[in-house]
Amino acid sequence: MNTQHPILVVDDDQAWLDALSEYLRKKGFSVLAAHDAGEGLALLAIHPVSVVVCDYRMPGMDGLAFIERLQQQQNHVGILMLSNEEEPTLAARALAAGAGSFAAKTLAPPSLLRQVQQLINAVAAAATAGNTLHLWQRLLPSPQKSGGSREQGRNPSPAPKKGRRRL
Repeated sequence: MNTQHPILVVDDDQAWLDALSEYLRKKGFSVLAAHDAGEGLALLAIHPVSVVVCDYRMPGMDGLAFIERLQQQQNHVGILMLSNEEEPTLAARALAAGAGSFAAKTLAPPSLLRQVQQLINAVAAAATAGNTLHLWQRLLPSPQKSGGSREQGRNPSPAPKKGRRRL
């Protein structure tokens, strides 16, 4: 049971809000639901959560503005923004605003659940370490190590010539 990691779902589409909330509850999460960003912020003021799943396109305050406000108020909360928008820069803007993850609303439920769990793990690690870095930085994939013969951790720059010191 994941009741120690409550989730807030924010979406103005009632059918989507109900379906996602019910799915997460069936997976053992305690779920709060809000119909817009203002209601979400009001709920967060009295109910701390580990993860917020929010829509981008909402009346009044959109998902980006919501994330920015949330980042000002909450230090350790993971944010997953969902959208059906096909705007090419939206994912990058969401991550820059403070979202830990971004996905299309068409994301398969098991994949959505994995992203939520990754955010929970990142929030727990950040809270334990007292780290105030943006959580999305923890979720970015690590650069792939090349399959070449370089030793791990070795400085790839050439060695200095004899008599010269590298600065």
